[in-house]
Amino acid sequence: VLDTITGQVLHQSRVPGGAQPVHLVACDNWVVMHYQNPKRTRFELLVVEFYQAKADDGPWDIIFGGAKTHNHSISAHYLESPVPLQQTYIFQAGVTAITTTAT
Repeated sequence: VLDTITGQVLHQSRVPGGAQPVHLVACDNWVVMHYQNPKRTRFELLVVEFYQAKADDGPWDIIFGGAKTHNHSISAHYLESPVPLQQTYIFQAGVTAITTTAT
């Protein structure tokens, strides 16, 4: 997955045994890929979600109002890279298409 602003690689993953057909959809902060794994005779669904890198300060920011923020100009070139979390699921059937919906 590439950051389209900076060109930085945000996440890469190798899928051992993955084969065609491959269907992929990306939206906001997640990517879903469906593919066949003939080595294990099944279909798999790989999900990657990206989260903002932030230290957990516990309840102190809520209780005491947190650190005061200043209005600074922020550029995508200086933001921290998001934290990717990846999980693979066994999927019971092959799909012919995959997309997002608006609700």
